[in-house]
Amino acid sequence: ASVVPSKNSLITSELKKINIEKVFWIDNRTNLGFKVIYDPQDAIGADRLALMSGAYYFYVAINKKPALAVSCGSAITVNLIDENGYFKGGAILPGAMLMANALSNLELLKQQKLEAFESDFQYSTSKAINSGISAAIKGAIETFARRAENATLILAGSYALQIAQALEMPCVVDIDLALKGLAMIYLLEEAGFIQILCG
Repeated sequence: ASVVPSKNSLITSELKKINIEKVFWIDNRTNLGFKVIYDPQDAIGADRLALMSGAYYFYVAINKKPALAVSCGSAITVNLIDENGYFKGGAILPGAMLMANALSNLELLKQQKLEAFESDFQYSTSKAINSGISAAIKGAIETFARRAENATLILAGSYALQIAQALEMPCVVDIDLALKGLAMIYLLEEAGFIQILCG
């Protein structure tokens, strides 16, 4: 599920060195078992497709209700899948470290160590930066969660647990959701179960 296409040929050649000849790349043409409409269609990232696959097969298909899957890593991606297995859109914003790095480009705001996710008025630059980043991420996720109404809010990725603790609404932390989605895509593709599961 590469999001760095310029490295795909390198990955393929390195895999061949360890006798892995068949490489299965996930993209917008992959049969996922649910419907993704995007503009343009080939611009959606494989990471988001993997995340949505995990959300669909482990939450939507089981609970019969929408899921809002949020990847909390280098970027924050928000992805809504309805109860019928349709991608209903999403949002992308910089992750915590990208926000911190952007502020560090300003002369008086040197790169700060990112601490706990908590948003409150602060009395130091370091804590104020942390508070602003926390408020931005928390506010974005909660805004989309309210718009998604009865969707299960699922946080995945490296900062999922810290962000979940800062939210003021219920959520599920499933750090490896994208990896679970990748496993499902691979198993379904290899075993030919897509048609059986999805009609």
